[in-house]
Amino acid sequence: MAYLAELEVNIKANDWQEAEQNYASLVPAWQSIKIRIAFSSEQDQIQHFDDRLEQLGASISIKDQVTSVRDIAVLKKHFHSFK
Repeated sequence: MAYLAELEVNIKANDWQEAEQNYASLVPAWQSIKIRIAFSSEQDQIQHFDDRLEQLGASISIKDQVTSVRDIAVLKKHFHSFK
């Protein structure tokens, strides 16, 4: 998911305005993907991704670089585990 990579670059560069915009684009993109994978993935995996995505949004809103980067790493791991 390209938005995660872009977000990571934004956050590491302390470009919080761009990070917020990319996050705003990521959420609807994820909703679209979630519909397509709902039948082939475990619901708890999807819920974990949803929860971590929400945490990422909160981390971005308070401009917490360390937590945001950690959240992105976890989201990437979850995303690659979907079948």
